[in-house]
Amino acid sequence: DGTDLTDEQKRAYKMNSVAYSDLVLDLSGTALHYAEKARTDELNEGDARLAIQNLLERYKPADEDSVVEWETKLQALELTAKMNLEKWLQEVEKLESKIDKATGNNKSDVMKKAYLLARLQQVGVYKNLHTTLRVNQSTTDVNKMKKEMIKFWKSDLNMIDEEDVKVKENESTAESKVEHALYTN
Repeated sequence: DGTDLTDEQKRAYKMNSVAYSDLVLDLSGTALHYAEKARTDELNEGDARLAIQNLLERYKPADEDSVVEWETKLQALELTAKMNLEKWLQEVEKLESKIDKATGNNKSDVMKKAYLLARLQQVGVYKNLHTTLRVNQSTTDVNKMKKEMIKFWKSDLNMIDEEDVKVKENESTAESKVEHALYTN
């Protein structure tokens, strides 16, 4: 009847009930079967966490090869000055989502920001944006960072002509070669 439960237990029970209801509403077929199997004697409405664990177990890749392939694609995903940045970010998000779902872990915002900053640093026309975002990274979440990148791409970068892009890319390549020579000697 719930009278023996603490306020914290009542809150957890209610949240579990809502989560489980939402989970069941979102599922059909075989996935629903796994959610239904998550019922326990203690929580006859179902344990949403167990249901999600069952679903993750059921739908994760058969082996690690898929995750390794997606992570490899993510790390090899190149950003260039002439690219559509929105499409590039969508591809990054798609791969990160696949990896997160397959492993059951979400990459932290810090890791996602580090990935984006590393890519920006490699492209000459994005150097100033990289510097600005790097300075403000501790107070900027990853979604805000992406919005700033798109804003820059739509306004500033589209104003630069192709000759400027070539010059900046050549400058960036020269800077990289100098840095490489300094650190390897």
